[in-house]
Amino acid sequence: MDWMGSILEQIEQLRCPSCTAQLSEGMVRGLSTEESRLLIRIACAGCGETTLAIVEQVVEDAPEGVPLTNDDVLDAHDILDSFDGPPERLFRLAA
Repeated sequence: MDWMGSILEQIEQLRCPSCTAQLSEGMVRGLSTEESRLLIRIACAGCGETTLAIVEQVVEDAPEGVPLTNDDVLDAHDILDSFDGPPERLFRLAA
């Protein structure tokens, strides 16, 4: 899982300590990082109060299989270069 996925998933569970609004609607800013942790500041969209949170990245082992080759990378580049549309559509096509 990438950092952004971890951040969004964990923030969805948080509420503002001042007004109890859901913090996922607020502005998020990364402050510092460690190997598997990120300190973020969230400004509540409801009341504007600032809250600090620590987000931990969950690292899952990559599935074993055939490693990517240089040709795989070049093929991916060609696909992305010719793709016209929003990223959401590209990922839906790949699923």
